[in-house]
Amino acid sequence: MKTVTDNQMWGELGEQVVKTHVLGLGHVFEGKSRLETGIDGTIEFRDPATGRMTGKLVAVQVKTREKGTYTAETDAGFEYLLKAADIEYWRQSSLPVVIVLYRKSDGTLFWKDVSTVTGSEERRLVFDKSADVLDAAAMDRLERAPGSVSDDARMAKIRESLGVVADERGDRAEQVQMIFSRSYDKAWQATMKLAPH
Repeated sequence: MKTVTDNQMWGELGEQVVKTHVLGLGHVFEGKSRLETGIDGTIEFRDPATGRMTGKLVAVQVKTREKGTYTAETDAGFEYLLKAADIEYWRQSSLPVVIVLYRKSDGTLFWKDVSTVTGSEERRLVFDKSADVLDAAAMDRLERAPGSVSDDARMAKIRESLGVVADERGDRAEQVQMIFSRSYDKAWQATMKLAPH
C-alpha cells in the first residue's frame, strides 16, 4: 500500500503557501525537486514596478507546523532550534540561506537569515514577531542580504568552461573535465587515506 506521511503533506503545504505568498509580493519562488536536502527552493527578486528580474537570489528552507507554540514563544517573539547538520550544509551554500516558518493554525509566516544563529551550540534562531514577518519590507531586506557568488572560485571555473564549450575546436568535454578536476597526485591513495589494494 502506498502512503504519504503527514510530514510530507505539511512540508508540501508550507512550500506552496510560501510560493503563493512570495508571488503575491511580486517576486518569484522556484521550488526544488523532491531530491532536496535542506533547501526547498529559491526566491528571485523582481522589481514590481518594472517587472525587471534582478538576478539576485536567496535559498529558502521552509518549515511547517499545523499548530502549537514555538520554543519560548511570547507575544513578542520565539526561538527555533536548527539541526547542526542543516547549519553545516547551509554554510557551504553559495547563496544566502533563509528559513521560513509557516504555522497553519494562524497563517503566520516568519523568516530569518540562518547566519544569525545564536547560542552556545550556534543552533538557535531568535525571532521577533514584528520584525521577522515575511512581508514586502522583508523582501526588501532579503534582496539586500549579504552573499554573492562573484568572488567564488567556482564561478571562475564555470566561466572558463563556458568559454571552452563556446569554442568549436575538439576535445571540449575533456577540457571542461580538466578544468574541474584535481591535478594527478601519484600518492593519491595516501592523500585520500585509502589503503592500496
